Amino acid sequence: MALLTRAGLFAAVCLAALGALAPSARGADDFGRKGAYFGIGASRAMNTFEDTFRDAIPLPEVSVSDTWGLNARGGYRFASWFATELEYEYLDRFGVRAGGVQVATLTTHTITENVKFILPAGRFQPYLLAGLGVIIPDQDSKSVVEMKGDQVAPTGKLGVGMDFYATRNLTLNLGFEAVVNDVHIKTNTFGLVDDDGHGLNYVTMQLGFGYRF
Repeated sequence: MALLTRAGLFAAVCLAALGALAPSARGADDFGRKGAYFGIGASRAMNTFEDTFRDAIPLPEVSVSDTWGLNARGGYRFASWFATELEYEYLDRFGVRAGGVQVATLTTHTITENVKFILPAGRFQPYLLAGLGVIIPDQDSKSVVEMKGDQVAPTGKLGVGMDFYATRNLTLNLGFEAVVNDVHIKTNTFGLVDDDGHGLNYVTMQLGFGYRF
């Protein structure tokens, strides 16, 4: 009798454990469900376009500082492995220096339509993305170097990252995106020299959170 009692208790514990695990399994499958989403986050931008300004500015020791910004996106997941999204990123005040003096600041607005390929591996979901869109730079010259680079230009984007599902609806994101374009920066120094460089390419690290409907 005691043996039957212990066996019944063991069976009850096993059934309870299976019952507790069943919702988790369904939830894991649910993380890859179809539906809309949006996200916001902070961006840390690392410029790779110092050579563009070195070509454009005929002064020594030209450098460009990195900067911070914000990003936002909204999209729709059509399958567990595929989504499309519209992404906006604002980067505030890259500092352009020449000979130790700040000669300009540069702000950028980037808007892209992305396709996103996802590995639906439960709560942790790595992804790759590619996008096309436009970049809108906004320069503010600070010295005798006249900067002419405010233009809308086509841009491309490649990215990799990870979404972590803290809950069924709330996600945390870590991503890295590279932006490539052909923006031309033209300068007129002291009214005598007219040079130009091209390409405002940069890489951003993004940290943020999102909501799945």
